[in-house]
Amino acid sequence: MSKLKTFSRFIVPLLVVMSLGTAAGLVYVAQQTTINAQDDRIGALHDGYNAMSKRYDSLLDQYTKLYGDCTSTDGCTPSTAAPEQIPGPAGPAGKDGVVTQQDIDQGFARYCSADSFCVGTPGKDGANGANGSDGANGANGADGKDGQNGTDGKDGAPGRGVSDIHCDDNGELQVTYTDGSTEDAGSCRSSVIGVG
Repeated sequence: MSKLKTFSRFIVPLLVVMSLGTAAGLVYVAQQTTINAQDDRIGALHDGYNAMSKRYDSLLDQYTKLYGDCTSTDGCTPSTAAPEQIPGPAGPAGKDGVVTQQDIDQGFARYCSADSFCVGTPGKDGANGANGSDGANGANGADGKDGQNGTDGKDGAPGRGVSDIHCDDNGELQVTYTDGSTEDAGSCRSSVIGVG
């Protein structure tokens, strides 16, 4: 009887430990199956994301070309957002679990290397600066070259000279010019005063 008690004392705990180990093993297998299924699902989602990302990149390239063609054409003003203002596609779902700093750094690097979306939007224009003070007067320029001689002027009209001066019978001084005109220049004889 004492041997049976001793045997029972070792067998019961052993059976309990074996039962717990078997249960833990079954739980592990079930959990591993779930994890594998989740990994497969995440892989499929990631593959779908990659395909959609390539399609997005292709469409963005086409949109960027059309936008550039319009902005470089006179009279064409795009009514849609500029390509750099269009947000990128949503990233794939990450795995459950603890996110390490390395995961964060790698995710950020992958996101930023995909395109230029990590750059912020341009800031507003700053206020105009104050007007500058007037500059000093510049030095006097060098004298210009002498101008060329002008063309000769036209000959003037012929001058008028005096061709004759004489006292006529009436006592008037007559002046005859070279152009044939005459002029009465006044009296040329003294008055005779009678003595009586």
